[in-house]
Amino acid sequence: MMRSLYAGVSGLRNHQTRMDVIGNNIANVNTVAFKASRVTFKEAFAQLLQGASRPPGNTGGINPVQVGSGMNIGSIDQLFTQGSLESTGQNTDLAIQGDAMFVLSDGARRVYTRAGNFQLDADGRLIASNNGFTVQGINADALGNFSAGAAVTDIRLPLGQRSPAQPTTTINMTGNLDQNGVVRVPATSPTSGVATLDPGLATGTITTTTSAIAGNYAIQQVTSGIVTLIGPDGISQTLTGVASGAQTLNFANLGISVATTAGFSTTATAGPGTLNGATINVSSNAIPASTQSMGITVYDSAGAPHNLQVTFVKDAAAGAWNWQAVVGGGTGAIATGSNGTATFSGTGTLASFTPQSITIRPANGASPDFTFNLNPGTIGQFDGLAGFARQSNAVINSQNGYPAGDLKDISVDKTGIISGSFTNGVSRALARVALASFNNPSGLLRSGDNVYEESANSGGAVVGFSGISNSSFLTPGALENSNVDISQEFTNMIVTQRGFQANAKVITTSDEMLQELVNLKR
Repeated sequence: MMRSLYAGVSGLRNHQTRMDVIGNNIANVNTVAFKASRVTFKEAFAQLLQGASRPPGNTGGINPVQVGSGMNIGSIDQLFTQGSLESTGQNTDLAIQGDAMFVLSDGARRVYTRAGNFQLDADGRLIASNNGFTVQGINADALGNFSAGAAVTDIRLPLGQRSPAQPTTTINMTGNLDQNGVVRVPATSPTSGVATLDPGLATGTITTTTSAIAGNYAIQQVTSGIVTLIGPDGISQTLTGVASGAQTLNFANLGISVATTAGFSTTATAGPGTLNGATINVSSNAIPASTQSMGITVYDSAGAPHNLQVTFVKDAAAGAWNWQAVVGGGTGAIATGSNGTATFSGTGTLASFTPQSITIRPANGASPDFTFNLNPGTIGQFDGLAGFARQSNAVINSQNGYPAGDLKDISVDKTGIISGSFTNGVSRALARVALASFNNPSGLLRSGDNVYEESANSGGAVVGFSGISNSSFLTPGALENSNVDISQEFTNMIVTQRGFQANAKVITTSDEMLQELVNLKR
């Protein structure tokens, strides 16, 4: 039987295999992150008809005489070239730029994929939408930190997650306090008058000393048994242990006393018979000092807000300002650090600031006392408060506390860190997507569903994280397209078809030759 028949048959069979691969490539031209394959051929064994001989002397040697026996499949290679990226706008869609792969788990084994069309399931797990396998990575703790050496496991992103409140520990001040501000000029003689604290229920007689300045003094009930009087220049004093009934309230620092002639209540509830909202008008010829008021909302350990008001008043000493802090809205009171002094050098730099902390006691014991630092800037520098001879504009520009919040949205960065945005304005890390690399990704086994498994020649998976132990990075809101080149596949299809036809022609020609041989006996 002629060897060409078998060579032709091997050509038909293996070109058919090549056509199968081409057909599979074209079928997956729109499959997410599909990697095309190619077929290479190799020569089958060759039959030796005559061996080679060395040159005998003056004549040349003779080459071996061999006849080939067709061809075989040399390899079917997976082409792990980068596919183009397509923007989807879906924040859980991820595309890899580089040679890494996502790590998935079905609960019993790990598989790997380039397809990043992920979504959240009912339990908050990040899964591959086409097969339900769970995306692997590490989860952050409640503060958004990743533990060193944390095990790679299922990524969970429960949308009901909450961000705990953080109490204020620092407030920062900046701006100018006018070096040429007006210093307080006290009244030259005491004045007195009648105050109506609550119409028809509590009245009293006002007596002032020369330290009081003209204007309205507001009485505010902060909480049960605590009364605060705030002057027109922001200077205030708080009285504690105030009992109900007719008595004299002495605000020594302001030089004002109010002797009530009718009973009143000191309960926390506003209404008839209370001091809430009462205003005392003091008439005198005093000149108020220059003031600069500033405020900010601070938070206790339960996340409850407290409106902190700080007022600076120009002092007679050169480059000095006195300050006083109060808590508005009846949510609490200053326990310690309610007043102090700031001084400035002749060049306007901060020279001193005392005290540098305030403790607030929330009303009704709702939360524990909390203390925060006042940061006026660096002594001798201009990075906070300054004392130049120009208009005052000092403010409290920031604080680091916040209330509790609910998770409302997630986002992913290029290193695979999944961050949550909470309703309290806080953004913190929730998890980090793991990536795997292989020494020989072409050696991976296809398992269907866009996933691969390790093989004996792929090498073990080296699991790491983008930006740390893996050079690949992610593009969130995008998917990787198939790397199938249609024009190349059509060209390969034509070449394969012609190769198949040529091998078929070898078989028909060999058949005709055999027919001629059979016909020799006729």
